[in-house]
Amino acid sequence: RLSNKRSGGSERRRIRRAQKGRTGVTLWSAAYVISNYIDAQFSSGGSWNEGCALKRWTVLELGSGLGLPSCCASKYGMNIVATDTDKEVLKLLEENLIRNQNGNKLRESISCDQIKDEKQKVIVHSLDWVAAADDPNAEFNQPVFSSLVSLGGADLILLSDVVYGATQPAWEALLTLLNKFRDQRQKLCQSKTDVIERVRFDGSITPV
Repeated sequence: RLSNKRSGGSERRRIRRAQKGRTGVTLWSAAYVISNYIDAQFSSGGSWNEGCALKRWTVLELGSGLGLPSCCASKYGMNIVATDTDKEVLKLLEENLIRNQNGNKLRESISCDQIKDEKQKVIVHSLDWVAAADDPNAEFNQPVFSSLVSLGGADLILLSDVVYGATQPAWEALLTLLNKFRDQRQKLCQSKTDVIERVRFDGSITPV
């Protein structure tokens, strides 16, 4: 078990790790940093509480590995679309998301939990950055895009410890892919007739 400290107490998230293997089965320090940042934004007076009260946010995590940031975000009622490419990693990722869902009731104070007409979705997909970036019809051929369409697009994209020497050949593909997700979100926003709020990096909200 891993303990994430935050103001007002601590919460344990159950993360299973492989004894040995590739980078995706290791829990890296950046995952802790992002998880603690998410906790801070939802703490008393945190800036994300207001934005999440408007709609259930959808979080897309790329290169999820063991999925600690996704597990953290799911605790606050966010929809989760977690991705990786390795079969062993995907198995552990799905297991960790389930372990942190079952038997763990969302805190009553979390605004997202008050959106009764929407059920929280937690989805795991295999995603090859290069293949998706090179595919001109990725929006139709890649399941992750279909899942995001059903959820209104990604409101927040998480990446932790995915840019390092060994992944350099895929950096350009990653940038292309991020732009595709951005474009999808913009199209989905433009297709809606109601007022859409866009969340800026600092967590505040502005009309699109």
